[in-house]
Amino acid sequence: MSSLGWSFQAYLMNLILILILIPVIIIPLVLGRYNSIISFGDSLTDTGNFYNSYPNKSLNFFHPPYGQTYFHHPTGRCSDGRLVIDFIAEFLGLPLVPPYLESQNSNQSVQNFEAGVNFAVAGATALDAAFLEEMGDSTPYTNSLSIQLEWFKQMLPSLCNTSSDRKKLLSTSLILMGEIGGNDYNNPLLAGKSIEKVQAYVPLVIETIASTINELIELGAATLLVPGNFPIGCLPAYLTKYESSDKNQYDPSTGCLNWLNKFSGYHNDQLQIELSRIRRLHPQVTIIYADYYNAMLQLYQSPDQFGFIGETSKACCGGGGPYNYNTSALCGDAGASVCENPAQFISWDGLHSTEAAYSYAGAIFADACLKGLNGVPDVVECSFVQSSVTELPLFASKVRLGKNGVEEVLGLGPLSDYEKQGLQSLIPELKASIEKGIKSAKESFFSFFFKRGTAGGKPRPSTPSGTRRGYREFHPVPGPHHLIHQRQESNPRSPVYIGPGKRPYHWTNP
Repeated sequence: MSSLGWSFQAYLMNLILILILIPVIIIPLVLGRYNSIISFGDSLTDTGNFYNSYPNKSLNFFHPPYGQTYFHHPTGRCSDGRLVIDFIAEFLGLPLVPPYLESQNSNQSVQNFEAGVNFAVAGATALDAAFLEEMGDSTPYTNSLSIQLEWFKQMLPSLCNTSSDRKKLLSTSLILMGEIGGNDYNNPLLAGKSIEKVQAYVPLVIETIASTINELIELGAATLLVPGNFPIGCLPAYLTKYESSDKNQYDPSTGCLNWLNKFSGYHNDQLQIELSRIRRLHPQVTIIYADYYNAMLQLYQSPDQFGFIGETSKACCGGGGPYNYNTSALCGDAGASVCENPAQFISWDGLHSTEAAYSYAGAIFADACLKGLNGVPDVVECSFVQSSVTELPLFASKVRLGKNGVEEVLGLGPLSDYEKQGLQSLIPELKASIEKGIKSAKESFFSFFFKRGTAGGKPRPSTPSGTRRGYREFHPVPGPHHLIHQRQESNPRSPVYIGPGKRPYHWTNP
C-alpha cells in the first residue's frame, strides 16, 4: 500500500462513479456576517410550509412520531427532529427559519422574517408541474422553484422600501438553494420510469436552478449555499422499489444500489459545472457547493464510527418489509412502527434522514473550513478542483485549507506500478466525461426544452448560468440531541466525535 493514507482503489472507484470531475473551491459556510437565512427547496428543507398550506392534516408526516426527538410534536418537518437548515441557523446564531406560509395563515407581520424566511415546500420540484405533466409525470404538488421565487419577490417590498435596502438585506443574508430537484427524479423513478428517460431531466433541472440563482444575484444576493443531491441508492424507498437478487447491483461496502448513486453523482457533477460557470460570470458573489452526497455516503460506509448502530439500510419508522418501507403503511400511518432510538439510524422514514444524520451532514462540510479559517494548520480534505496533479484539467484531489480557502492542491504521493496503471487506464474515460459534461452544459437546446415547461408559456431567462462573526466553539447544551462533536480541552478548535448517549454538544455563540 502506498503512502496515500487511504485505499487508492477506493479512490479510483470514486472516480468511476463520478462521471465528471468539477472544480469547486471550498468556501467556508460562514464567510460574511449573516443577519438572516432565505431558503428555497423541498421536504429536505421545509420547516412547515406544506403543513401550513394543506387544510386537511391527514398526511402521514403531519402526525407523530414526526418531530418527536427535538420538538416533541409534528412541525411539518419530514424527520424526527431538526433539518440541516435548522443546524445552519443555530450555527450562525440565528433563530430557526420560519416557514413563509405560516404568516399567510396567521396574519403575522412580514417583519417576523427579518431574521430569515423559508419558502421550501415538501414535494416541490425544480421544474414546473405543467412541464412534468406534459412529460407524463403527474405531481400532486405544484409549489415549484419558480413559484417559491415568485413568493419571495412578492414579499420583498414589504421588507425593503428602496433598492439599497433590498441590496443590504440580501447582501447580509445566506441564500440556501435547496436541496431542490430531487422530486423531479423521485416521482418518475419511484413510479417505475426508466433511468434513461429520467436522466434527460437533469440538464433541465440544472438550468432551472441556475436561472433562479442568476435572478437572485440580480436582486442582490451575495452568498448562496447550493446543496447537491443525496445518494438516493441508499434510501430504503429505492432499495424496496428496486430490490434485486443480482448482488452486482449493490455496493458491497454500503448495500446501496450503484446505478442510482451513479445517477445522483451525474446530477451533482452537472450542477457543479454550472455553478463554476456562474462563479465566472459573477466573481463578486460567493457560491458554496454543499457536498451532501459524500457527507451522507460516509455514514453508510462507516456507520459504527458515527454511532449509527441500527441497520443502515432500514428506515427507523415504517410499515415493515426488508427495509422497513411500505407504501401501504408509511411512517405516521396506522400500522407503522418506530424504532426505539432514531439516533442510531440514518434513515427516518425511507426517504428522509433522522435528525442525527442531518446534524452530521450540516456539520462535516463546514467543520474543516472553519478550522482552516481559524488558523488550524494542515487541514486536509478532498475536493474536485482544477489542478496539474494529472494531465486532466480537473481532478478529485486532497487539498490543504487555510484562511483563503484552498491554499494548496496536494499531489497523489508515491504510487505503486499497479496504482499507476489503474490511474492511466481511467484517464481517457474521465477526460471524455469531463468534455461531455462541459459540452452538454453549453448546449442551447436546454433552453428550448426549459422554455416549454414554464408556467403560462412565458420563457424565463436562459442566461448561463468577509469576515466571520467569530469562531463558534462546541459547548454543552441540555436536551435530547444526537451529537457529533465535542470540544477538546487541550485544543478547543479541534472537535472530535462522540457517539449517542454521551453528553450532547452543538454549535453556539462563543
